[in-house]
Amino acid sequence: METPYFTGPPAGSPPPGPRSRSPQAIDGVAALLLALTAWLFLSPLLSARLSLGTLAVILQLALLAAALGIILIRGGRWSEFLAWRRLRLADALTTVLLTAALTLLLAEVSVPLMEGLKRIGLDETDDLEKIAEWVRDVPAPVALFVIAVLPAVCEETLFRGVVLQGFRGSFGSARALIYASLLFGAVHLAIPRVLMTTTLGLYFGAIVLKTRSLWAGVLAHAVNNAVALALPEREAFRLEWALGALTVVVLVGTGWFTGQGSRNGPKR
Repeated sequence: METPYFTGPPAGSPPPGPRSRSPQAIDGVAALLLALTAWLFLSPLLSARLSLGTLAVILQLALLAAALGIILIRGGRWSEFLAWRRLRLADALTTVLLTAALTLLLAEVSVPLMEGLKRIGLDETDDLEKIAEWVRDVPAPVALFVIAVLPAVCEETLFRGVVLQGFRGSFGSARALIYASLLFGAVHLAIPRVLMTTTLGLYFGAIVLKTRSLWAGVLAHAVNNAVALALPEREAFRLEWALGALTVVVLVGTGWFTGQGSRNGPKR
């Protein structure tokens, strides 16, 4: 079994109490099931009574509560489930640049994808229009908080915290990254979202493993959602934009992920 990438206490620290335990796959599965149960219960109960933004906030907080609740119930150390360690400035800047380019690339790719799915009867235009209408009706800081900041914190705590770390304790890094990303994509339900969010899940998980900091996933998630929110609606695929974004993703991503100097903090 691999050593968790969220390192424990320094050498010489007293041994953990009897209830302390390393994260396992069962923790990730339990947290995800608890979150989905809360969603299935709250969505039909509150959707007719609350605005889209208020409902989104409640559902995101349900994800956070599920993740933190499982850590408390299972008796694990917080540092082994969640690595809220400082993110180096160089890694933060690289994350912002790489995420913005990847978001633009996926936005361009989504244009022909959505058109193709629409032809076979899989159209989620109505859902997107509802979100766009809500965004137009609220102040920009509110939209940014609800769509970018809050999901970044809550979803990353669940998926790249409890789920990924739990799976990593049972299956190793590679399989854990794949399984957690597939689950992240699956909970978004609609086929276009599943394809895009699975890709993003792989990316978010990879940079968390690379930097050993959950803040990297939170930052990337927030930047992705913020850039997507700011981009104008696209009606046609723009090859030059896609190629430019792809170039940045390949060059920056290859240099960063193959480099040796971006791990956070000293190894213990």
